[in-house]
Amino acid sequence: MKNVVSTALAALVLVTASVTGTPSAQPAATGDALQAQAERVRSALFTGTPDEFFNAIAPWLQGRVRLNQEDTVEQLTNLRDKSPGFADDFKKELEEHLYGQGGMDPDRQSGIKTLDDVINARPALVFAVRYGFFKVRAEKMKARVSKRWHLVDRSVGSASQGRLNQQVGTVRFGSVGHHDMIEVRCVAEGTQWQVVDVRVSMGALELDFEGCPALNNPIDDAVEWRSQIAEIREEGEQMLQAYKNQTRVYFAKHGKAPATLVADCGAGAEDLEGVFFTIRDKVYKKPDMERSALVVNPMDESFGWGAIYYNYADGNSDLKWYANSADLEADLKAFETAK
Repeated sequence: MKNVVSTALAALVLVTASVTGTPSAQPAATGDALQAQAERVRSALFTGTPDEFFNAIAPWLQGRVRLNQEDTVEQLTNLRDKSPGFADDFKKELEEHLYGQGGMDPDRQSGIKTLDDVINARPALVFAVRYGFFKVRAEKMKARVSKRWHLVDRSVGSASQGRLNQQVGTVRFGSVGHHDMIEVRCVAEGTQWQVVDVRVSMGALELDFEGCPALNNPIDDAVEWRSQIAEIREEGEQMLQAYKNQTRVYFAKHGKAPATLVADCGAGAEDLEGVFFTIRDKVYKKPDMERSALVVNPMDESFGWGAIYYNYADGNSDLKWYANSADLEADLKAFETAK
């Protein structure tokens, strides 16, 4: 009986150790798998469709393309709806950008001709155009593309990105005769390789993901945009401060607040318009005290609406920016009806 118990306890210890012990390391992505992924990308670039090339890149890069495309579509749609001549002007610029000298689609393979074509284009096609896919597929590149290509380098290693330590891999292909080069860079997720860059060097043609606007990181763009907005808003703030001073001069002379900037403060109608903002002619007044407000309207809604609320006596002021006109108008109504 003692032997049976001892055997059972020993078995229990072994089972517990197998369950709670240190797990074995996950298998790493292999060099062969890396090469297969790189071959898939090169094949899609040379003989596949834009969708096949797009689907071969890392899913988060596909997400960037989709996000950037949706942002662009929203902006273009607004401009088309608000500016009657925008579509025609855009078509002319599109013609030059895509099909002119050094254009992104020299043989007109994308089928994009108009503003609506851009708005309705699927992300894979947008990515193909902006990366340079159709430059590689142009008639003048056929002799280079059709040459024999060979694997000339394959490396797997690790690299630190922030606090993460990633497995990375690079594959290079070279061609016979022209000595052109295709380099595919990947990062590993478990046993899977994800493509994060495709570098092309074929004669004068140089392409990579870093130079592709469709792959801009929206996080980096947001930081840059906030910096640009701050600079743009400086114009609006200067206009508000300058006309605040003019209204205070009027108040000092007449003992009352002006009704408008043009009629009472001598501003010309053309003076109210800046590059990014237009200041409203109306001077808003608070009925229960000697206090007014001025407002700047943005040329583009993304700049925001600015308002300055100030005292005539001491000039003390509060500057506020609004993301939408509805919130601004609500505050102005409360300001003008205060008791």
